[in-house]
Amino acid sequence: MGPASFGENLTTTGLDLNDAVVGERWQVSGVLLQVTQPRISYYKLGIRMGNDQFPACFAAARRPGVDVRILQEGTLQAGDEIDVVERPARRFRAVDVANIYYGDHRRAADLLAVAELAPFWHTWASGVLGRPDHGRSAICAPRGGTGA
Repeated sequence: MGPASFGENLTTTGLDLNDAVVGERWQVSGVLLQVTQPRISYYKLGIRMGNDQFPACFAAARRPGVDVRILQEGTLQAGDEIDVVERPARRFRAVDVANIYYGDHRRAADLLAVAELAPFWHTWASGVLGRPDHGRSAICAPRGGTGA
């Protein structure tokens, strides 16, 4: 697949996104970004890829990538280096969030302690914890987006 196959705005090479910590900050030329959450597959990805099973396969691969927020606007271009300039003391990776979402809901309370997460995750975790079956694991990919 070529760049932006998943609709991303920034394609990276040489950076292991499974090790990206929620809240870490990246400097890319004059732009400052902050990791806020994993990318979550949903039905629109299946439409884009022409395969309604694609979101479930994407989720099963457990390589979600990350969404970032812009903390400082600027200009960047292809080939610019990405420097991790700050990592929170609490090293909660975006892939850990995805694993809780797609797998072990019993760990949903862990998400409430990660202030840097996009607000969707605190709402989702609170909802899971409020259900009597919150200890069950997820068995399929979600149908809605993350609201980020």
